[in-house]
Parts: sequence; structure tokens; C-alpha cells
Amino acid sequence: MTGQVYQLRYPLTIKLRSGADEREERIESVTLRRPTARDMRLIDDFAGRPMAMTLAMIQALSGLEPHVVDRLDAEDMTALGELVGDFIPDGQETGETD
Repeated sequence: MTGQVYQLRYPLTIKLRSGADEREERIESVTLRRPTARDMRLIDDFAGRPMAMTLAMIQALSGLEPHVVDRLDAEDMTALGELVGDFIPDGQETGETD
């Protein structure tokens, strides 16, 4: 399944712990995979809460942990949200009703 890579304008450095060991990891890009039908259920789960839905979709499609998504710069989060939106098909057009 193909995805899209986004280079962060404001990279993150996160601390990772494994037992007593701690190390830092720098995140410079985020890869978003194409959504599945299961991912699309998030739209209903967060209906009326567009920011929460965007953050949940970024998390689901990138595999990033919630605490990492929460640390994204607003500019990067907005750009990733636009990429998520590009994956979601527009609703069906409906005609006028009598």
C-alpha cells in the first residue's frame, strides 16, 4: 500500500525508554499510509470534532504514538491534516429534492 512522506518543518526529538536504557530519536519525516475502511470509521467516531478526527487520523495512518502526535508543531500538523484530507474521497453529490 503506497503512502505519502512529509518532511517536518519542525523536527522532533523524543526520548525512548527500554527498561533502564534511555535514548533519543529524532523524527524528521512522517509517512502516512493510505487509509483502510477501518480507518475511515474514525470520521464517524469524531463527527463534529474535526481537530480530534484529524489528530486521530494522523496517528492511525502514521503509526506514531499519541504523545508524539501531540508534540507536532501546529504548522506540521496542519500540513499532515491536509494530506489526510487528500486521502478521503469527497461525499457523493446529491441532486435537488422536491
